[in-house]
Amino acid sequence: MVNVLENIHIKKAKELINGIPLKEKYGTYSKLYSFTTENVAGYYSKIEFQNKKILTVCGSGDHVLNAILLGSKNIETFDINVFTYYFLNLKIAAVKELSYQDFLNYFLLENNSHAMDYKLYVKLSRYLNKTVSNFWKELYKEVHYNGNVLRNSPLFHNLYDTNEKKLMSNLYLNENFFQSLKQNIKGVQITFLESSLLDLKNHCGNHYDFIFLSNISDYLSSMFNKNLLENYQDEIINPLKKKLSKNGKLFFVYQYDVGNIRSVVDDMEKVKSVFSNVKEITFPSVIGKKKQDKILYIEE
Repeated sequence: MVNVLENIHIKKAKELINGIPLKEKYGTYSKLYSFTTENVAGYYSKIEFQNKKILTVCGSGDHVLNAILLGSKNIETFDINVFTYYFLNLKIAAVKELSYQDFLNYFLLENNSHAMDYKLYVKLSRYLNKTVSNFWKELYKEVHYNGNVLRNSPLFHNLYDTNEKKLMSNLYLNENFFQSLKQNIKGVQITFLESSLLDLKNHCGNHYDFIFLSNISDYLSSMFNKNLLENYQDEIINPLKKKLSKNGKLFFVYQYDVGNIRSVVDDMEKVKSVFSNVKEITFPSVIGKKKQDKILYIEE
């Protein structure tokens, strides 16, 4: 039996599928990213994850899957968007059940008429709990079991969702690494926290080796009216730093196309005037040749 809250989640997802406008762009019910927009492979490959406890944004689920591939066994993941919980579980089930090629066929969008094929969904659904299974079952019913319609619907951010960029951005989308992920995912402890970044300090645990906030800092203007970096430090970063283990790292800014100032967090001079002891990792961007991205972090 589906409870009231689950029914609301399903109702809101169906509204999105049918093009009913959202009241807020980033909130409890928001569009899904099928894959990361960051080059996660670019900086995760420079970090030692083996047996590390991490806290990370959920989003597309790619931060979680890449961390598992690299050896993390204890992961808490958070998001204000409840749909990410259902999508993360769908991806995890697909990793466990599908072959590498079927996984790509199921999730990739570009030039793919078999995206989210219902027959593949039936195969992977045995790994879904009842709540998640009911959610996706109702959405498939809404599109008359046409997975391609579902994958191309407004439930997803599909602009710039190109296969090449997604393959480049994720270590686990390499065929050999995908097989390793299948093995590593057994026995991993994953906890989902429904939380905004502002409230995260009140919902998460303690003693994390790594905390990853992705590119949420791009949206500080939607959280604070003024003094964006100062408020980011006082209201979010300082409380989360207390959640780190000794020598733990808090990754708090992701910069796309280094040198292109899109928001206040892209201005290194301003960032360093507020945050002390900022460290950085620079790596190739997937948005264009000769471009670079950068991740900024603070070490406890």
